[in-house]
Amino acid sequence: MSINIGIANRYSTALLEVAKERGNVQELATELAEIKGILEQNPEFVSLLASPVVSNTTKKEAVKAAFATADQAISNLFYVLIDNKRAGLMLTIIDHYLSSVHAFLNIGEADVYSVVALSAAEEAKLAAAFAKFTNNKEMILRKHIDASLIGGVKVVMGSVVYDGSLRAKLNGLAHQIKMS
Repeated sequence: MSINIGIANRYSTALLEVAKERGNVQELATELAEIKGILEQNPEFVSLLASPVVSNTTKKEAVKAAFATADQAISNLFYVLIDNKRAGLMLTIIDHYLSSVHAFLNIGEADVYSVVALSAAEEAKLAAAFAKFTNNKEMILRKHIDASLIGGVKVVMGSVVYDGSLRAKLNGLAHQIKMS
């Protein structure tokens, strides 16, 4: 684990503890997901916050202007990160927080790879099946298109891969033929 990921994990864990005490875990998650989207669409803003050339006062004013309606815990997190010269970790911290909230709320996460986009019905059926299989209340699927699969789907949850793709089946068949 890299040092930055460990640091980001500590900040996100602290934020989660504050949210638990305040009883607004899900509200902060929703707000942080929105902030993540904004930051990802504005990488120059993230660069400004991470820049050693820009003063902390300027950075804090930029955060206050950009996120004026943000929950105080989020604003405080930004300010602490700026003071500690770690504002460039904000996206990683948000990702860790969201994953921690999902674990806290018993919501699973998975990456789903398919040749074509899944229909809403297919996505719902797959999410329900994997939620039941993993004993989660619900499953959040991050969808990816991968033409190399030929057909079927591949689901990745952490380090576990469930490969129901046609490519995997063909590779398995080829391996069996070689072993015969």
